[in-house]
Amino acid sequence: MKHNTHMVKVANQLLWIALLIIFMMISVTACSFTQSTELNDPLSISDSELQEPVSTSDSNHSDAGSDDSPSGFFTMDDGVAMEAYKAVVCGDTTFRDTGTGKDLNITHICEVFNPEISWVSIYFTIIDLDGDGIREVILMLDSNARYGYEILHYQDGTIYGYYVVPRGFEELKIDSTYQGSSSAFSGNIAKIKSFSENGFTEQIMVQYDYHTYDYLDENELHTYFMINGKKSSSAQIESLLDQQSAKESVKWYDIAEKSIEDFL
Repeated sequence: MKHNTHMVKVANQLLWIALLIIFMMISVTACSFTQSTELNDPLSISDSELQEPVSTSDSNHSDAGSDDSPSGFFTMDDGVAMEAYKAVVCGDTTFRDTGTGKDLNITHICEVFNPEISWVSIYFTIIDLDGDGIREVILMLDSNARYGYEILHYQDGTIYGYYVVPRGFEELKIDSTYQGSSSAFSGNIAKIKSFSENGFTEQIMVQYDYHTYDYLDENELHTYFMINGKKSSSAQIESLLDQQSAKESVKWYDIAEKSIEDFL
């Protein structure tokens, strides 16, 4: 009888060990799948580009300035680009909008966000967003960016346009950083790393989440704050946003009152 009882205990132990091994194999497989999955997003962002949330400034980026005569180090192609921007803004030539795939005259710029709208007021600013020595022209579509932004970028003799929704390109600063948000509870401080014929790549300086929920206990819901994927506090997030807000913002000019020629 004792022998049978001992055999049952041994069998139970072996069964638990087998179940534990199976569970570990499933966990490892699930982790491997998650790490290899990539979001098919035109704004490609890698984890290696996330910066420590100590400061949102970028000391390696040349100051684009915010005066009527922006300071900075620009390449010889910058002058060519500025002349091309001038032709686009004056309606003398078209730009290629990457979202619609169309070559558009600025008089048809509403097509980038809503073809049913026929007119919108336009404001502009000029700054080297990606630090390549050639400035971009950013068009704000209506006051307070009601309809978003169209970023004009010169590349190989062509002016490309990139549409950004209002919440994706807020509070542009003279160091080329800006704020974006996907909801009322999460956002980021970012800058544009590079442009292509199809879109642009962002570098996320700081990613923050006001509320992240997780069931850590069976019947208790925990609420906490995150900065760059690490637990933080509301005060730390507010401090980073205050630091970003304290930077000098770019100046916006009414396209009907100010000419790009003034910046040549």
